[in-house]
Amino acid sequence: MARPHSDSSNLVGGKRSKRYYVYSCGRDGHPADLEAEYDSAGGLLAHRYRLDRHYKILVSAERKFYAWPAEFQNWLQEQMRGEQDLP
Repeated sequence: MARPHSDSSNLVGGKRSKRYYVYSCGRDGHPADLEAEYDSAGGLLAHRYRLDRHYKILVSAERKFYAWPAEFQNWLQEQMRGEQDLP
């Protein structure tokens, strides 16, 4: 069973224990239920999304930045490009 968005059981020392969180969205497009938690982008990319639901990914808990799955993939590609550009 999914935990509600306001659940703080995934906090460790006041911070979230995982890096990425997948939420299913309500009809208004706002995150509603926590579906999955991942430490890595690779695990997140392997997540199986149901076609009859909409999802948002919590990318930055500090800034409360949520992205649709397609936006997340674009963001991740830009992050990876930025790392390749470093000397």
